Amino acid sequence: MKKLAFLCAGVVMLAMTSCKSNLWTATQVPVSNTVATCTVADLNVGNRVSYTYRPTSADRKGGLKNCKNAAIAALLKENGNADVLVAPEFNYDNTLTYITVSGRPATYKNFRSCPPVPMP
Repeated sequence: MKKLAFLCAGVVMLAMTSCKSNLWTATQVPVSNTVATCTVADLNVGNRVSYTYRPTSADRKGGLKNCKNAAIAALLKENGNADVLVAPEFNYDNTLTYITVSGRPATYKNFRSCPPVPMP
């Protein structure tokens, strides 16, 4: 009899705790306001250069993409600290003992704002 009473009490408590009311106090209002800015720049592209990079063991742990990025960074630093490498090409062996990267180092210049464009 006690087991049945405990079972009934458990069912009643479960039923009372499972009933929950949701109270929402905030409403959502869509705001159609967009702020857009635009900056353009000229790209000064240099002659094609090549650089052979020897990845460290830490570079190799990061994978092929990490080694390629490190090679590009070394090439850009070696060639006047350029901003970006245009049309990069890679040559490497399977063990990643070397990566030869070639491309055209370029720098950004003449930064300016775009004329304002009306937003729809």
